Amino acid sequence: QVRERQRSAIVRIICGAVILGLSLFWMWRRKQLKRNIREESLRQQLLRGQIDSHFLYNSVSGLQEFIKIGNTGRAIEIVQRLALLFQLSLENARQPFVPLKNELDALDSYLMLQQALAANQFDYHIEVEGIADPKTILIPPMLLQPFTENAILHGLSGQQEKGQINIRIQKNHTALHCVIEDNGRGFQNEDNQSQKRPLSTIINRERLQILSRQTRTDAQLTIIDKKATTGEAGVRVELIVPYR
Repeated sequence: QVRERQRSAIVRIICGAVILGLSLFWMWRRKQLKRNIREESLRQQLLRGQIDSHFLYNSVSGLQEFIKIGNTGRAIEIVQRLALLFQLSLENARQPFVPLKNELDALDSYLMLQQALAANQFDYHIEVEGIADPKTILIPPMLLQPFTENAILHGLSGQQEKGQINIRIQKNHTALHCVIEDNGRGFQNEDNQSQKRPLSTIINRERLQILSRQTRTDAQLTIIDKKATTGEAGVRVELIVPYR
């Protein structure tokens, strides 16, 4: 009888442990699924905001102007860059992680188009340090472009002096240190009617929080008004992005 009671107790303990383990696993899988769905939703929101109707209208209008003045070389370059940007954006939006090279190619195409449409009112420079092959580094897509877009639309727009956007990406252990810097107006006279800036910032902040949990590596976003800290004009955005 003692042995029977012992066996019965052992069986109940094992069954309870199995049920508890299955319950915890189910809860973990459900949490992961919700997180993946949320990440996909955020990527789609960024994709919709990345190539909007206003940007397309400006691109086509600029293309028409180059055709009118007979600058077919510049017009062909714009068409090629626009096609590449569409292709990369659609491809990148389908994946949770993409090669850093793809992200940089899309960013370069976007900045080149904006530069042409703005009649070269700003210059830009992209620098990558400590990365031998950007194809081997995987990061979430569309993290950098919204901040460069903010710099153009909110920082450099209407500025008299020529604008400058500098982007620097440096490998640091298990994360990338990304800096996006401009010499624009900073946070002064911010257009409160425009919701694009806070929306893209809020979305990317949440994506970085998800990334931190996925990779178990701290991800950070810091936005600094340079005039308030160093006395210089413009905004400095710093991102710590865990990579695979």
